[in-house]
Amino acid sequence: MQSKIIILIILLFCGRSTFSGYRIWEDKNGRVVEAELVNVVGNRVALRMRGGKKIVMDKKELSEKDQDYLGWALPPGLRVKIKVQDTVFSEQQLIVRCNLEIDKLDVEPYSGSILVRLYAIGHDWGTPKTLTVIDCQEWRYPFLKDGRFTMNQRYAKSFDIQQIKRNGRTFPSVDFKGILVTVEDAMGKIVVKTSSPSNLARKLDELNISLEVDQK
Repeated sequence: MQSKIIILIILLFCGRSTFSGYRIWEDKNGRVVEAELVNVVGNRVALRMRGGKKIVMDKKELSEKDQDYLGWALPPGLRVKIKVQDTVFSEQQLIVRCNLEIDKLDVEPYSGSILVRLYAIGHDWGTPKTLTVIDCQEWRYPFLKDGRFTMNQRYAKSFDIQQIKRNGRTFPSVDFKGILVTVEDAMGKIVVKTSSPSNLARKLDELNISLEVDQK
């Protein structure tokens, strides 16, 4: 039996800037323009037209529909802390426990929802280079109020282990390699992607590993 503590803190501050995509914007006087959102600083909204011309206006000058759009179109600034408390191996079970802390860094509220997904990553001991998702859990936050605060989630999972014999050696059927966490904004865009250990996310990308739970 063995246990270990891995603590990883990774900051991904998305800010409230550079949201890609051209759309039709309308002000309270009914004037319209096709532009993309560049950033929002305080109450000042910066738009860029297709020709490159930049428009800066007060948020209150926009139509109510576009003001509502700004409430969820800009991803909130978030910081994710992954704290893997321990991983306990025995001949028949693997137990993984960890805590998540999701810090909201923006003062402004976020009227859209965010979806937090936690992936437990492992592999078959007989093929150690093959990573796979052994479990996935998700939490949805429908609204983020104004102010800075922390959202906490706890993950605990027990996996049954079988002993597999290969080439005269015995291996457990499941090996735990780490935790991957993604956060999606209201438009389904991943705004945070981090892992513990820190290089796990890069390895998954390099190996083009599907984030589907292995049902084997």
